[in-house]
Amino acid sequence: MRMEELKDRPVMSIASGTKLGSVHDVLLDDSYVQITALVIGGGGLFGGHKQAVAYSAIHGIGPDAVMMSGEDAVQEMGSAGPFRTAHAFGTLQQQVMSESGVNLGRVVGMDFEPQTGAVTGLSFSAPDGVGPDESDLCHVARADIVSMTEKMVIVRHSVVQQTDEELAVEPAEDRGQLMVQEPEGAPGFAPATTTART
Repeated sequence: MRMEELKDRPVMSIASGTKLGSVHDVLLDDSYVQITALVIGGGGLFGGHKQAVAYSAIHGIGPDAVMMSGEDAVQEMGSAGPFRTAHAFGTLQQQVMSESGVNLGRVVGMDFEPQTGAVTGLSFSAPDGVGPDESDLCHVARADIVSMTEKMVIVRHSVVQQTDEELAVEPAEDRGQLMVQEPEGAPGFAPATTTART
């Protein structure tokens, strides 16, 4: 499921059968690959105040609503709250770089597993201004994400070729080289081995 699809989806309490609000944003942990909570705001039982509910308290995510156990799982947002160190998905637009030093664009979306809240992949738009139209986006599976921070996502070198194929663009003169240094004394040791795209 796409993380951005959660925005504005009603949040309902199973215990009371009432609307608590709507999903305002998604909070990620420090690894940026796990949802820790949903931010609730606008209307419902809690009015215009922003609250958060731990992802572990979510009972189900359907096409029409997010179902949670009850109002007691909703917590205040704030500097002293349990989610103060979480990172809001709505403010993230990380640059996507390959491990071989190629700028691939910026993150425009993330996919996640509804059962666990784990990020399963991301979508990014090319750096040359290709818009967020679905046909112009490139997708990266979780297995190809090397690391992720607030400002940057590093992906495997193989994504460079995949990106060129998806966007059907002419390869640039320099599309990066992955330098692999083997330990000295290893069989067949060479000072540096380069793997270049074809």
